[in-house]
Amino acid sequence: MAYSGRIVLAPTQRFLDRVIEDRACLFRFQYTRIYALGLTALCDAFLPATCIDAADAAATRSALCFALGLDGATVEADAAAMRALAAGAT
Repeated sequence: MAYSGRIVLAPTQRFLDRVIEDRACLFRFQYTRIYALGLTALCDAFLPATCIDAADAAATRSALCFALGLDGATVEADAAAMRALAAGAT
């Protein structure tokens, strides 16, 4: 799935650049549910504040997952599973 929304604003572009750059610097990347939780938390913190509206934030999140070679639905499900696991921890 490719991004089909409006052009992203400069703050959003800087966020996307940093996330993609950080991933590109890793020699060996292994996806984990913890990574999914971290990526989701970053997106939850930055995208609503920097995107034009909620639809653009959702489209940008989807495009970011695509750019990183990840399935957005899997990332969301894994992040939700980690949140549920943490909620049950004491």
